[in-house]
Formats: sequence, structure tokens, C-alpha cells
Amino acid sequence: MSSSNQPWADISPQEACRSAVADWIGRTNWDGDVYLRSFMLSLYALQAGEGLEAAVRTGWRVLMPSAGTTPLLGQMTASTATSPSQMISLSVGARAGTAFDQLSRAQAMPEMKGCELRWLSIPGVIFEGFWLHSQSPDQPDLVSTVFSLDEELQNPVLTVDQFLPIVRQYALRRLASDDRPDYGES
Repeated sequence: MSSSNQPWADISPQEACRSAVADWIGRTNWDGDVYLRSFMLSLYALQAGEGLEAAVRTGWRVLMPSAGTTPLLGQMTASTATSPSQMISLSVGARAGTAFDQLSRAQAMPEMKGCELRWLSIPGVIFEGFWLHSQSPDQPDLVSTVFSLDEELQNPVLTVDQFLPIVRQYALRRLASDDRPDYGES
């Protein structure tokens, strides 16, 4: 037990994920799992003209190559002072397979050298992808789309300077939309 009296303080996100998946499907082989730090960029940050530096750390995106015959894609929260890391979503099948295909492409890119591979989500724009966070001031950050409904974002890789104007326009449109249901007059 940790000195902070939190039983989960000594449990890594990997251990928490493995425990959750093992409880759910009985998986015991963890070879090839990939844990990416996960970030979320809000529509309001985009509206304010902010960039990826405004993305908030949300936890871990977990890519698991096989649970028998099909890959898994999980989302883990970050642990806090009051709660352990928890699995909040798990996708099986085609969605997870797409993520693995895109991961292989991203890892093979020459631009990956000197970059930390992260997961980026922009929920209101329906975007999820890889954020290649450069460790060098001479190399720009890059974004590679994994999931998006927008054709403009389907390029294999975009610099942040190309990416942000596209998602910003979608964010502004989304924020201007009235999503309340129309129940008619009372």
C-alpha cells in the first residue's frame, strides 16, 4: 500500500486496464498492448483561438492487438488523488482494427522520430486521432486522423497549422448550433 493510504496509488494504468479487461473477457496475454497518453481539446478552447497546448490530459487510450481473434480499443481515465484509473470505454472489432491500422502507419512515418505519440479527441467535432508531439522546436507537431466524419480531416497527416483552422471552423459552427429539442409551442 502506498504512503498516501490510497490503495490504487501503486497501480499503473496498465495494471488497472488489464484487470478490467481480464474481469470482462478473461484476457491474460498482454503482449503488444500500446498505451498512449490521451488528451481532449474543447470546442471553447478552439473558439478562443487556442491550439493543442490547451488540450487537457484525460488518461490513456489503450490499443490491444488481440483478445482471441479481434483487437480492442479502450479508454482509461487518469487517476486522481481520490480515485484510481478506470476503464470507461472499450471497443471491439472494426473500430479497434482501424485504430491499429492507423497506429502502424503513424509509427512508420519518418516524422515520428523525435515525437511522442499521443491520442487526441475533439468530441464536439467528432475527431479522434494521433497527435505526434514534437520534442524539437525545429519540428512542428503533426496530427493523423483515426476517426472523423469530415473529409477535410482524412489527410494522412496534417501539421498543426493545417489542422487547427479546419477543426476551429467546425467548432465555431457546432457552438453556434442550437441543440435543444423543438417540442413545439405549449
